[in-house]
Amino acid sequence: MGVKVRQKGIVLVTVLLMSILIAMFIGAAILIGPRTLGLAGSQDGALTGSAAAESGMQYAIMRVRENPDWRGDGGGLVINTADFKVVEDSGYVWGHMKAPDGSASMFRIRFNFENGNDNGDSLNDSTGPRIPIDFVSINNLSNSSEKVVPRASNGTVADPSVGEYYVPAHALCIIVEGLTGPGVREFDPGNPNPNGLTHGKVLEGIFIASNLDDLATDAVAMSNSDLVAVLGDKKLFTVEAKGGGVPKVRSRGGVKVSEEDGDSGTYDSKGTVYTKDATLDAEYDPGKVGVEQEKADDPFYELTWDDLKTADPDGNKVAAGTYVWWDDGTLHYYDMDYASFSSHIRGNPTDAGEVVFSGGTWTGGPSGMTLPPSLKVETKKMTITGDLYVKPTVAGTADFTVIPREGAPEEPPDPSAAQATAAGPALAQYLAGNPVARTAFFAGRLGDGSGPTGNEGWNSAPESGSAADIWWTSAGVVSFDDANDYSSLQAALEDAFDDGFVTPGELTSTAATHGLLGAEGDLNLGTGDTTTAEDLEINFEPPDGESATLSSDGNIRIGAKLKGEGASITSQGSLSVVGAGADLSATANAEEGVNMYAKGDITLSTLKDKGNDQYEFKDIKLKGLVYTWGDFDAKMGNDDPSVKRGKFSLEGTLVAYGGDPANGKPANTNKGLVNIDAEEVKLKFDPAYLLSVMKTLPDNVQFKRTAWTAYR
Repeated sequence: MGVKVRQKGIVLVTVLLMSILIAMFIGAAILIGPRTLGLAGSQDGALTGSAAAESGMQYAIMRVRENPDWRGDGGGLVINTADFKVVEDSGYVWGHMKAPDGSASMFRIRFNFENGNDNGDSLNDSTGPRIPIDFVSINNLSNSSEKVVPRASNGTVADPSVGEYYVPAHALCIIVEGLTGPGVREFDPGNPNPNGLTHGKVLEGIFIASNLDDLATDAVAMSNSDLVAVLGDKKLFTVEAKGGGVPKVRSRGGVKVSEEDGDSGTYDSKGTVYTKDATLDAEYDPGKVGVEQEKADDPFYELTWDDLKTADPDGNKVAAGTYVWWDDGTLHYYDMDYASFSSHIRGNPTDAGEVVFSGGTWTGGPSGMTLPPSLKVETKKMTITGDLYVKPTVAGTADFTVIPREGAPEEPPDPSAAQATAAGPALAQYLAGNPVARTAFFAGRLGDGSGPTGNEGWNSAPESGSAADIWWTSAGVVSFDDANDYSSLQAALEDAFDDGFVTPGELTSTAATHGLLGAEGDLNLGTGDTTTAEDLEINFEPPDGESATLSSDGNIRIGAKLKGEGASITSQGSLSVVGAGADLSATANAEEGVNMYAKGDITLSTLKDKGNDQYEFKDIKLKGLVYTWGDFDAKMGNDDPSVKRGKFSLEGTLVAYGGDPANGKPANTNKGLVNIDAEEVKLKFDPAYLLSVMKTLPDNVQFKRTAWTAYR
């Protein structure tokens, strides 16, 4: 997995690969050279045609090694030497070899069904030259089930489900036509069809990949810590594998499925669950579900940031910061990360920031930045059509946030004392930016004695021996060590709460007074704006068969409906999609099959405010690889039975690695939790998304030939 991102049209110039290819084609030249001078006999033509076809077969295997998703889509002339040239174009491959005596041979391979875009072949119909053979090759490496090998008729595979035999799961069916004779002496890169007399042979091989389980077991979910799911009453946690394979769920901790009332939930599958202690805390059918131990040295999917396709910093870019939609359809920009913005705006709710979109027009952008071609902005809607890099600002802002003016809450408000610990961080953040409110809150309170002499206070890090982070005099004057750092104030509040200096009721009532009682993301500014995340849209709409990647060096927080195909969101911080539903698909056979990737946590919440204190959670549908170094949390339900729960669906793979995969598996299970709270959960494993991000196959993966057929 330690190979950098590939590019379409890549020239195969690595020393190893070229050495193998050169040796292979010299061998072929030795075989065909003496026979092809003035070749006339069909027997000699068949022999040399076979040699050419075998050379093409080896070329195809080497290309699959370099790119497991390869289907003859290199995008042009990929090898160009005096004696060896290869063209790949839209699922067609043709190669030309010249022997030392001047004789030539050629191979041709076809993957394209020519039956419409992505209709069984993951390819668009060709707009260039086509190879008029009925034999169609199949790359089934990424599938966990067998696949039909069809034949073309009149240039088209009419029905991809019809064929005479199948290629097994995680295998290749490569069919190569080898040609020799006077017709192939000259090579035209733009024309795969020789002019003149040729002799040919067609060879067909089926190759099964060995040791693939070491890197692509059918695990739809992998967690470095526990995997926990809370379901609606009598609902199911369903696990499947695309194509009927055996699905797996793997956890280095435990796996627990329960219902919202606390009863044990149902794990519905025909696969295997791996846990630390080989137990499954759920209702399940032991005749269908096997439970085994997850061993400490069992491999996990390791996808490093360097292996990831991200948006080019030198390409299309948008300024980092917080983008806020107001009721009047204007878009306001603040050169702040979300945490700084939320603290600032609570103390300054009328601050309009910089208006960057008004009257249906982009007005110049933050700091004069123009709207990039890959980003289209309409009233309360953004459309991403290609890669988009979030550029850090001069002020140091790296986050990217899109929210409505009143925020995008993750959970319904709860005025009970049980919400005190949730109110604490929001209150601390508010007090950090509001000295008058801070003084009023702490006036007359006793502390832990850690303040400067004669003062009272709390120290968030007493082990350091430093003075208290917050302290006050008998006159009620409050000092705070760093007015821009709410985290130390939060720690002091938590200390006060634990020691009984501040009661739960005091925390919640004070938070409620300032409109802070809602969940994370709920700003409650009292502006009167009614626009919610449900009213906003961020759509991914790349060209057919291509992907669009949104990349940030900081956190990404999206408070809007999120949908589209070919979508990939990558963050070097945390990634949060809150306040609306999501229907998002990566492109399995694009350069990148990652749907979401974050070095921090990934949090999904689909809360919808219906008005009149009524709430519901919307559904989430994801297709692709979802990968986090931290925890994965899908908030689509809560303890309130009056709040409708949303459904969670993922087709692909979910990985909570729990650390930097470049460093290997974490030594502990402190991070990498998977927590899903939803009406029901449906997970379907699709290895295509995983193999599409594996830039190369390790050396221990070998291809074993299980079938070999010669035609003509």
